[in-house]
Amino acid sequence: MTPADAADAVARPIGSIGSRFMFDPGTYADAAALGYSGLDFYFAGRCGVLGDTSSDVVNAALGFFEPDTVATLWRQGCAVEGATAAAQRFNNACAAWGEAHFGDGVDYHELGMLADRVIAAAPSAALPIFAGWRAMPLAPGPKGSVCQRLNVLRELRGGAHLVSVVASGVSPYEAVLAQGGIPNAELFGFTAPHPDTHHLDSTMAEIEVRTTRIVEPAFAALTDSERGRFVDLVRATRAGLV
Repeated sequence: MTPADAADAVARPIGSIGSRFMFDPGTYADAAALGYSGLDFYFAGRCGVLGDTSSDVVNAALGFFEPDTVATLWRQGCAVEGATAAAQRFNNACAAWGEAHFGDGVDYHELGMLADRVIAAAPSAALPIFAGWRAMPLAPGPKGSVCQRLNVLRELRGGAHLVSVVASGVSPYEAVLAQGGIPNAELFGFTAPHPDTHHLDSTMAEIEVRTTRIVEPAFAALTDSERGRFVDLVRATRAGLV
């Protein structure tokens, strides 16, 4: 299995696991007791690795969200306990979600070791959120720490995708709309009227190829057989979610 094949094979299951964690109401339950009110914890927690900075910086790193939405929820979330504390809390919530939802029968120790090598070899230029999460501490439990590692890899591909979109001349808003339609665009904070993006189908396919090209060097850290094993373990983790 080539590095590009492996990168493509794990993109969807890793993205799905991250989405399940980030949109699970349970992820926000403990934070709500501290004064967070929902998605403000998502923005402050996910982007808190950038430190105490402006919403313009956060918007530049996230890319795909409507800027005014980012500004409002970033400020609101950081007002609770600051960006750094929010990031640590989000990191802890990620580990707790993995411990609660990762099934048995997967060798999480092996998956964690393989993921560490991919993460360490990944490029970080122009990927600030990925770089921030790569530096965060791991939980002691095998399921929780693997969930954290997969979240780091999700940020790797997400950041690479933003770079690829911008390099293509497509706006992040157009990309969100082209990939998931109006419901997706409105989830990201954009409101009607929305532009027509049907003409971008071939361009979006090219963007995916370029995204893979950016993250591909990370998977070159593994041998062919290790890449196959890594893909199998990631898929088994996604299939075994409870």
